[in-house]
Amino acid sequence: MIVTTDNEVKLIDFNVAVGDLKPDSIVCGGTGLKQWSAPETRTQLHYSAQRCDSWSLGMILAFLITGEEPSESASCEERMTAALSSTSDECLQSCLQGLLRVKPEERLLPFQTL
Repeated sequence: MIVTTDNEVKLIDFNVAVGDLKPDSIVCGGTGLKQWSAPETRTQLHYSAQRCDSWSLGMILAFLITGEEPSESASCEERMTAALSSTSDECLQSCLQGLLRVKPEERLLPFQTL
């Protein structure tokens, strides 16, 4: 994450470990730090880069709300539960619930062009 001199927040580093990807790209192998990465990056050989980024965005959003990094030793379900309990705001809660779904095909895709 970078904060510019104009106080704009820019999220960076999505997919850096595997290069420049198109939104519908399929990734092979584990990438990123476990605490920020989607569950499928550790359990599946091939997965959607975009859906993994959605999970990571949810974890970053929870971090921005609480100021606490997700636990490295926690399971994905424990990290998800902690993130979902990080706010009582209904809008943020709904956003986190959409981003942090264990099944990738059920996740929100905030980078999707309409």
